[in-house]
Amino acid sequence: MANVTSNSFGRLFTYSVDGNVYAQPLVMTNVTVPGKGVHRVVYVATEHDSVYAFDAENNGGTKVAPLWQTSFINPSAGITTVPSGETGQGNISPEVGITSTPVIDPSTYTIYVEARTKEVMAGVTNYVHRLHALDLGTGLERTNFNSPVVITATNYPGTGTPGYPDNDGAGHVLWNPLREHSRPGLLLLNGVVYIGYASPGDHSPYHGWVFGYDTQTLAQKGVFNSTPNGGLGGIWQAGNGLVADGDGFVYVETGNGTFNVTNNNYGDSVLKLSTTNGLSLTDYFTPYNAAHLESADLDLGSGGSVVLPDSVGSALHPHLLLGASKTGDIYLLDRANLGQFDVAGNPQIVQWISNAVGGLWNTPAYFNGLLYYAGVNDRLKAFAISNGVINPTPAALGTITFGYPGASPSISANGTNDAIVWAIQADNSNGGQAVLHAANATNVAQELYNSSYQPSRDNPGGIINYTVPTIANGKVYLGTAHSLSVFGNALFTPPPTFAPNGGALTNSVTVTLADTLPGAVIYYTLDGSLPTTNSLLYAGALTLTNTMAIRAEAFAPGAVGSPVASATFLSSLSVGRGTGLLGSYYSKQFSSNAFVGSPTLVRTDAVVNFNWGTGSPDPSISTDYFTVRWIGMVQPQFNETYTFYTMTDDGARLWVNNQLLVDKWVNQAATEWSGSLPVAANQTYNLRMEYYENTGFASAVLSWSSPSTPKSVIPQSQLYPFTNPLPVFFTSAGGFTNGVFQLSLYGGAQKSYLFQGTTDFTNWVSLSTNAAFYNLLNLEDPSASNFSRRFYRAIQLP
Repeated sequence: MANVTSNSFGRLFTYSVDGNVYAQPLVMTNVTVPGKGVHRVVYVATEHDSVYAFDAENNGGTKVAPLWQTSFINPSAGITTVPSGETGQGNISPEVGITSTPVIDPSTYTIYVEARTKEVMAGVTNYVHRLHALDLGTGLERTNFNSPVVITATNYPGTGTPGYPDNDGAGHVLWNPLREHSRPGLLLLNGVVYIGYASPGDHSPYHGWVFGYDTQTLAQKGVFNSTPNGGLGGIWQAGNGLVADGDGFVYVETGNGTFNVTNNNYGDSVLKLSTTNGLSLTDYFTPYNAAHLESADLDLGSGGSVVLPDSVGSALHPHLLLGASKTGDIYLLDRANLGQFDVAGNPQIVQWISNAVGGLWNTPAYFNGLLYYAGVNDRLKAFAISNGVINPTPAALGTITFGYPGASPSISANGTNDAIVWAIQADNSNGGQAVLHAANATNVAQELYNSSYQPSRDNPGGIINYTVPTIANGKVYLGTAHSLSVFGNALFTPPPTFAPNGGALTNSVTVTLADTLPGAVIYYTLDGSLPTTNSLLYAGALTLTNTMAIRAEAFAPGAVGSPVASATFLSSLSVGRGTGLLGSYYSKQFSSNAFVGSPTLVRTDAVVNFNWGTGSPDPSISTDYFTVRWIGMVQPQFNETYTFYTMTDDGARLWVNNQLLVDKWVNQAATEWSGSLPVAANQTYNLRMEYYENTGFASAVLSWSSPSTPKSVIPQSQLYPFTNPLPVFFTSAGGFTNGVFQLSLYGGAQKSYLFQGTTDFTNWVSLSTNAAFYNLLNLEDPSASNFSRRFYRAIQLP
């Protein structure tokens, strides 16, 4: 524990992967990879339907590439991941592939993975879930296990969700592969792999399902539905795995849904499933206020259960189970009698502590007589448990407050010594970057390490909700947005320093580089690329005469390479003279009818960097339900690909150079989204950002970055309001709706236009003369179906 400090512990290296990583990384030792020797391997699954095997110890030399990668998609054959929009949710975006944590069977060196795909063949679209059994050493399907197998349910008794086509007409509830999604980690128990299902975003019809498949044959061994004669009751548990006890019973928690014992519906419940002869319900617990939980979207099943050791039980209740909920209540249950349902306020269970912690979109951890929680808008808390009783007063409180979604703590220890609590903060408090925390498990008030202490060195990557770190063999493995970061102990090379450290230059500037670690050498670039040991070796002062960004990295024998440092020097020609963007504010507008009529307030905003809290931009604007449109031009300073970021609460859309880079017109807490495009230095590009506030907190920030531009709010000097009307541009390539071809256009000012179409650029046919508009406009061309190609233009009228 003593060596977990920011001086000696940090990010060793990062592997890039092809999609977001929701699944927890898995580590296996002594894996033989044909042609590559024996490795300790870390396995990573992505939403792009890939599974990677990487060397878990270092990424030097030939180990920088995956040991193997297996993909379950084939776009040329019509097999892709599922676009998030088609599932009716944006929680997992922009694609849905592998979300649940796989499971490894060490006896056969097999990893089991649940993956979903969209498959379009002969014009027919199918959504498919499969269980794959892959060889740990090669990533190949174990065809001798009949891998893969399509996951489905037939002839399961039930009437389904009322008001939906959710049964086969013969008394069987339907399995809906579009609406169902596997989020809990897979469970391997007595030769069977168990998989839980819910909806990715509460879109009916769906149910909570559990499937069991034989590990050797992938034959289906059991199926259970939590609401066969109702709806919902999903088993999602914020990604935390299904659990089992030593007697072979499986425990799951269900979310919002129908609760009616007579009709076998168990929404908002803890369920005990027998695995003898398939899957069947043997016991349950449902809180007394289940109806309120369901109506208020306060899932009991927002986290997973924890099977506690008998050492903390009592003579009366030796076998205990811990339950979680969005309300932050703690439920301590007897596994021999979960308690069922009692309207009198849960007196039948071992212990109930109301509002003990912040809401739980996560699962607690247990170690050595302590329970660890990190609820939403709450600090890490440790509660003592002994003799079947939890002390409701925390034994210790952490120093960091976790926003949504809180964190699922993980414990590492050497026996009962040197115990550390690890947790990932994914609440946007660090500019959209995840933060890895480590605290003393015996006193969580003592924080040992925090990756934001050394942000340039230890940044693990963009946040992903509900992720859990894996601690193995002295290293910590953390999946984030398109990457896997590995943390551990090492000698870290400090970043190079610059003198001067960037700034303006008039004619020329002389720059020197240095590093404080004896023996370190520095490599640098001047073209915006990342430096490597093949880049320019620093040997003396540099003289710059034009706008330039220096990027440098230091290397020393036996040490981890430094973070890349950069300094930007701008000639007077590269500093713009902008005054900001034109902001049009609309009071009392909903997102569904945004920007209708004249704006309530028009002003020039120097930058877009607002945190209005629960207030509003101006006394003339309502505190809730308002919209804003900023238009103007942006002037980059380098010939590079720039990334533009929106951080908003709630919805945002962003166009740069008439390209839609961000399209997140949804209610959301402060969330960062981005898009990129190549640009030319000192050129101006059309920019439009749209924003809406629903209720609660309101904020809007517009930032940028490039290889030579550190991520920052776009400065006023590089933003220009339009002095002339923003030209009309087409926002889509068009398409047929009910047999009529439709186009969408945007007009940047209250002007009138003549719209025309042609097939040969000679004979233009007028479609309509539109009145002045200042918004999106849908234009119809009834004759488009008569031509194989059609071109359109808009002419501004006097």
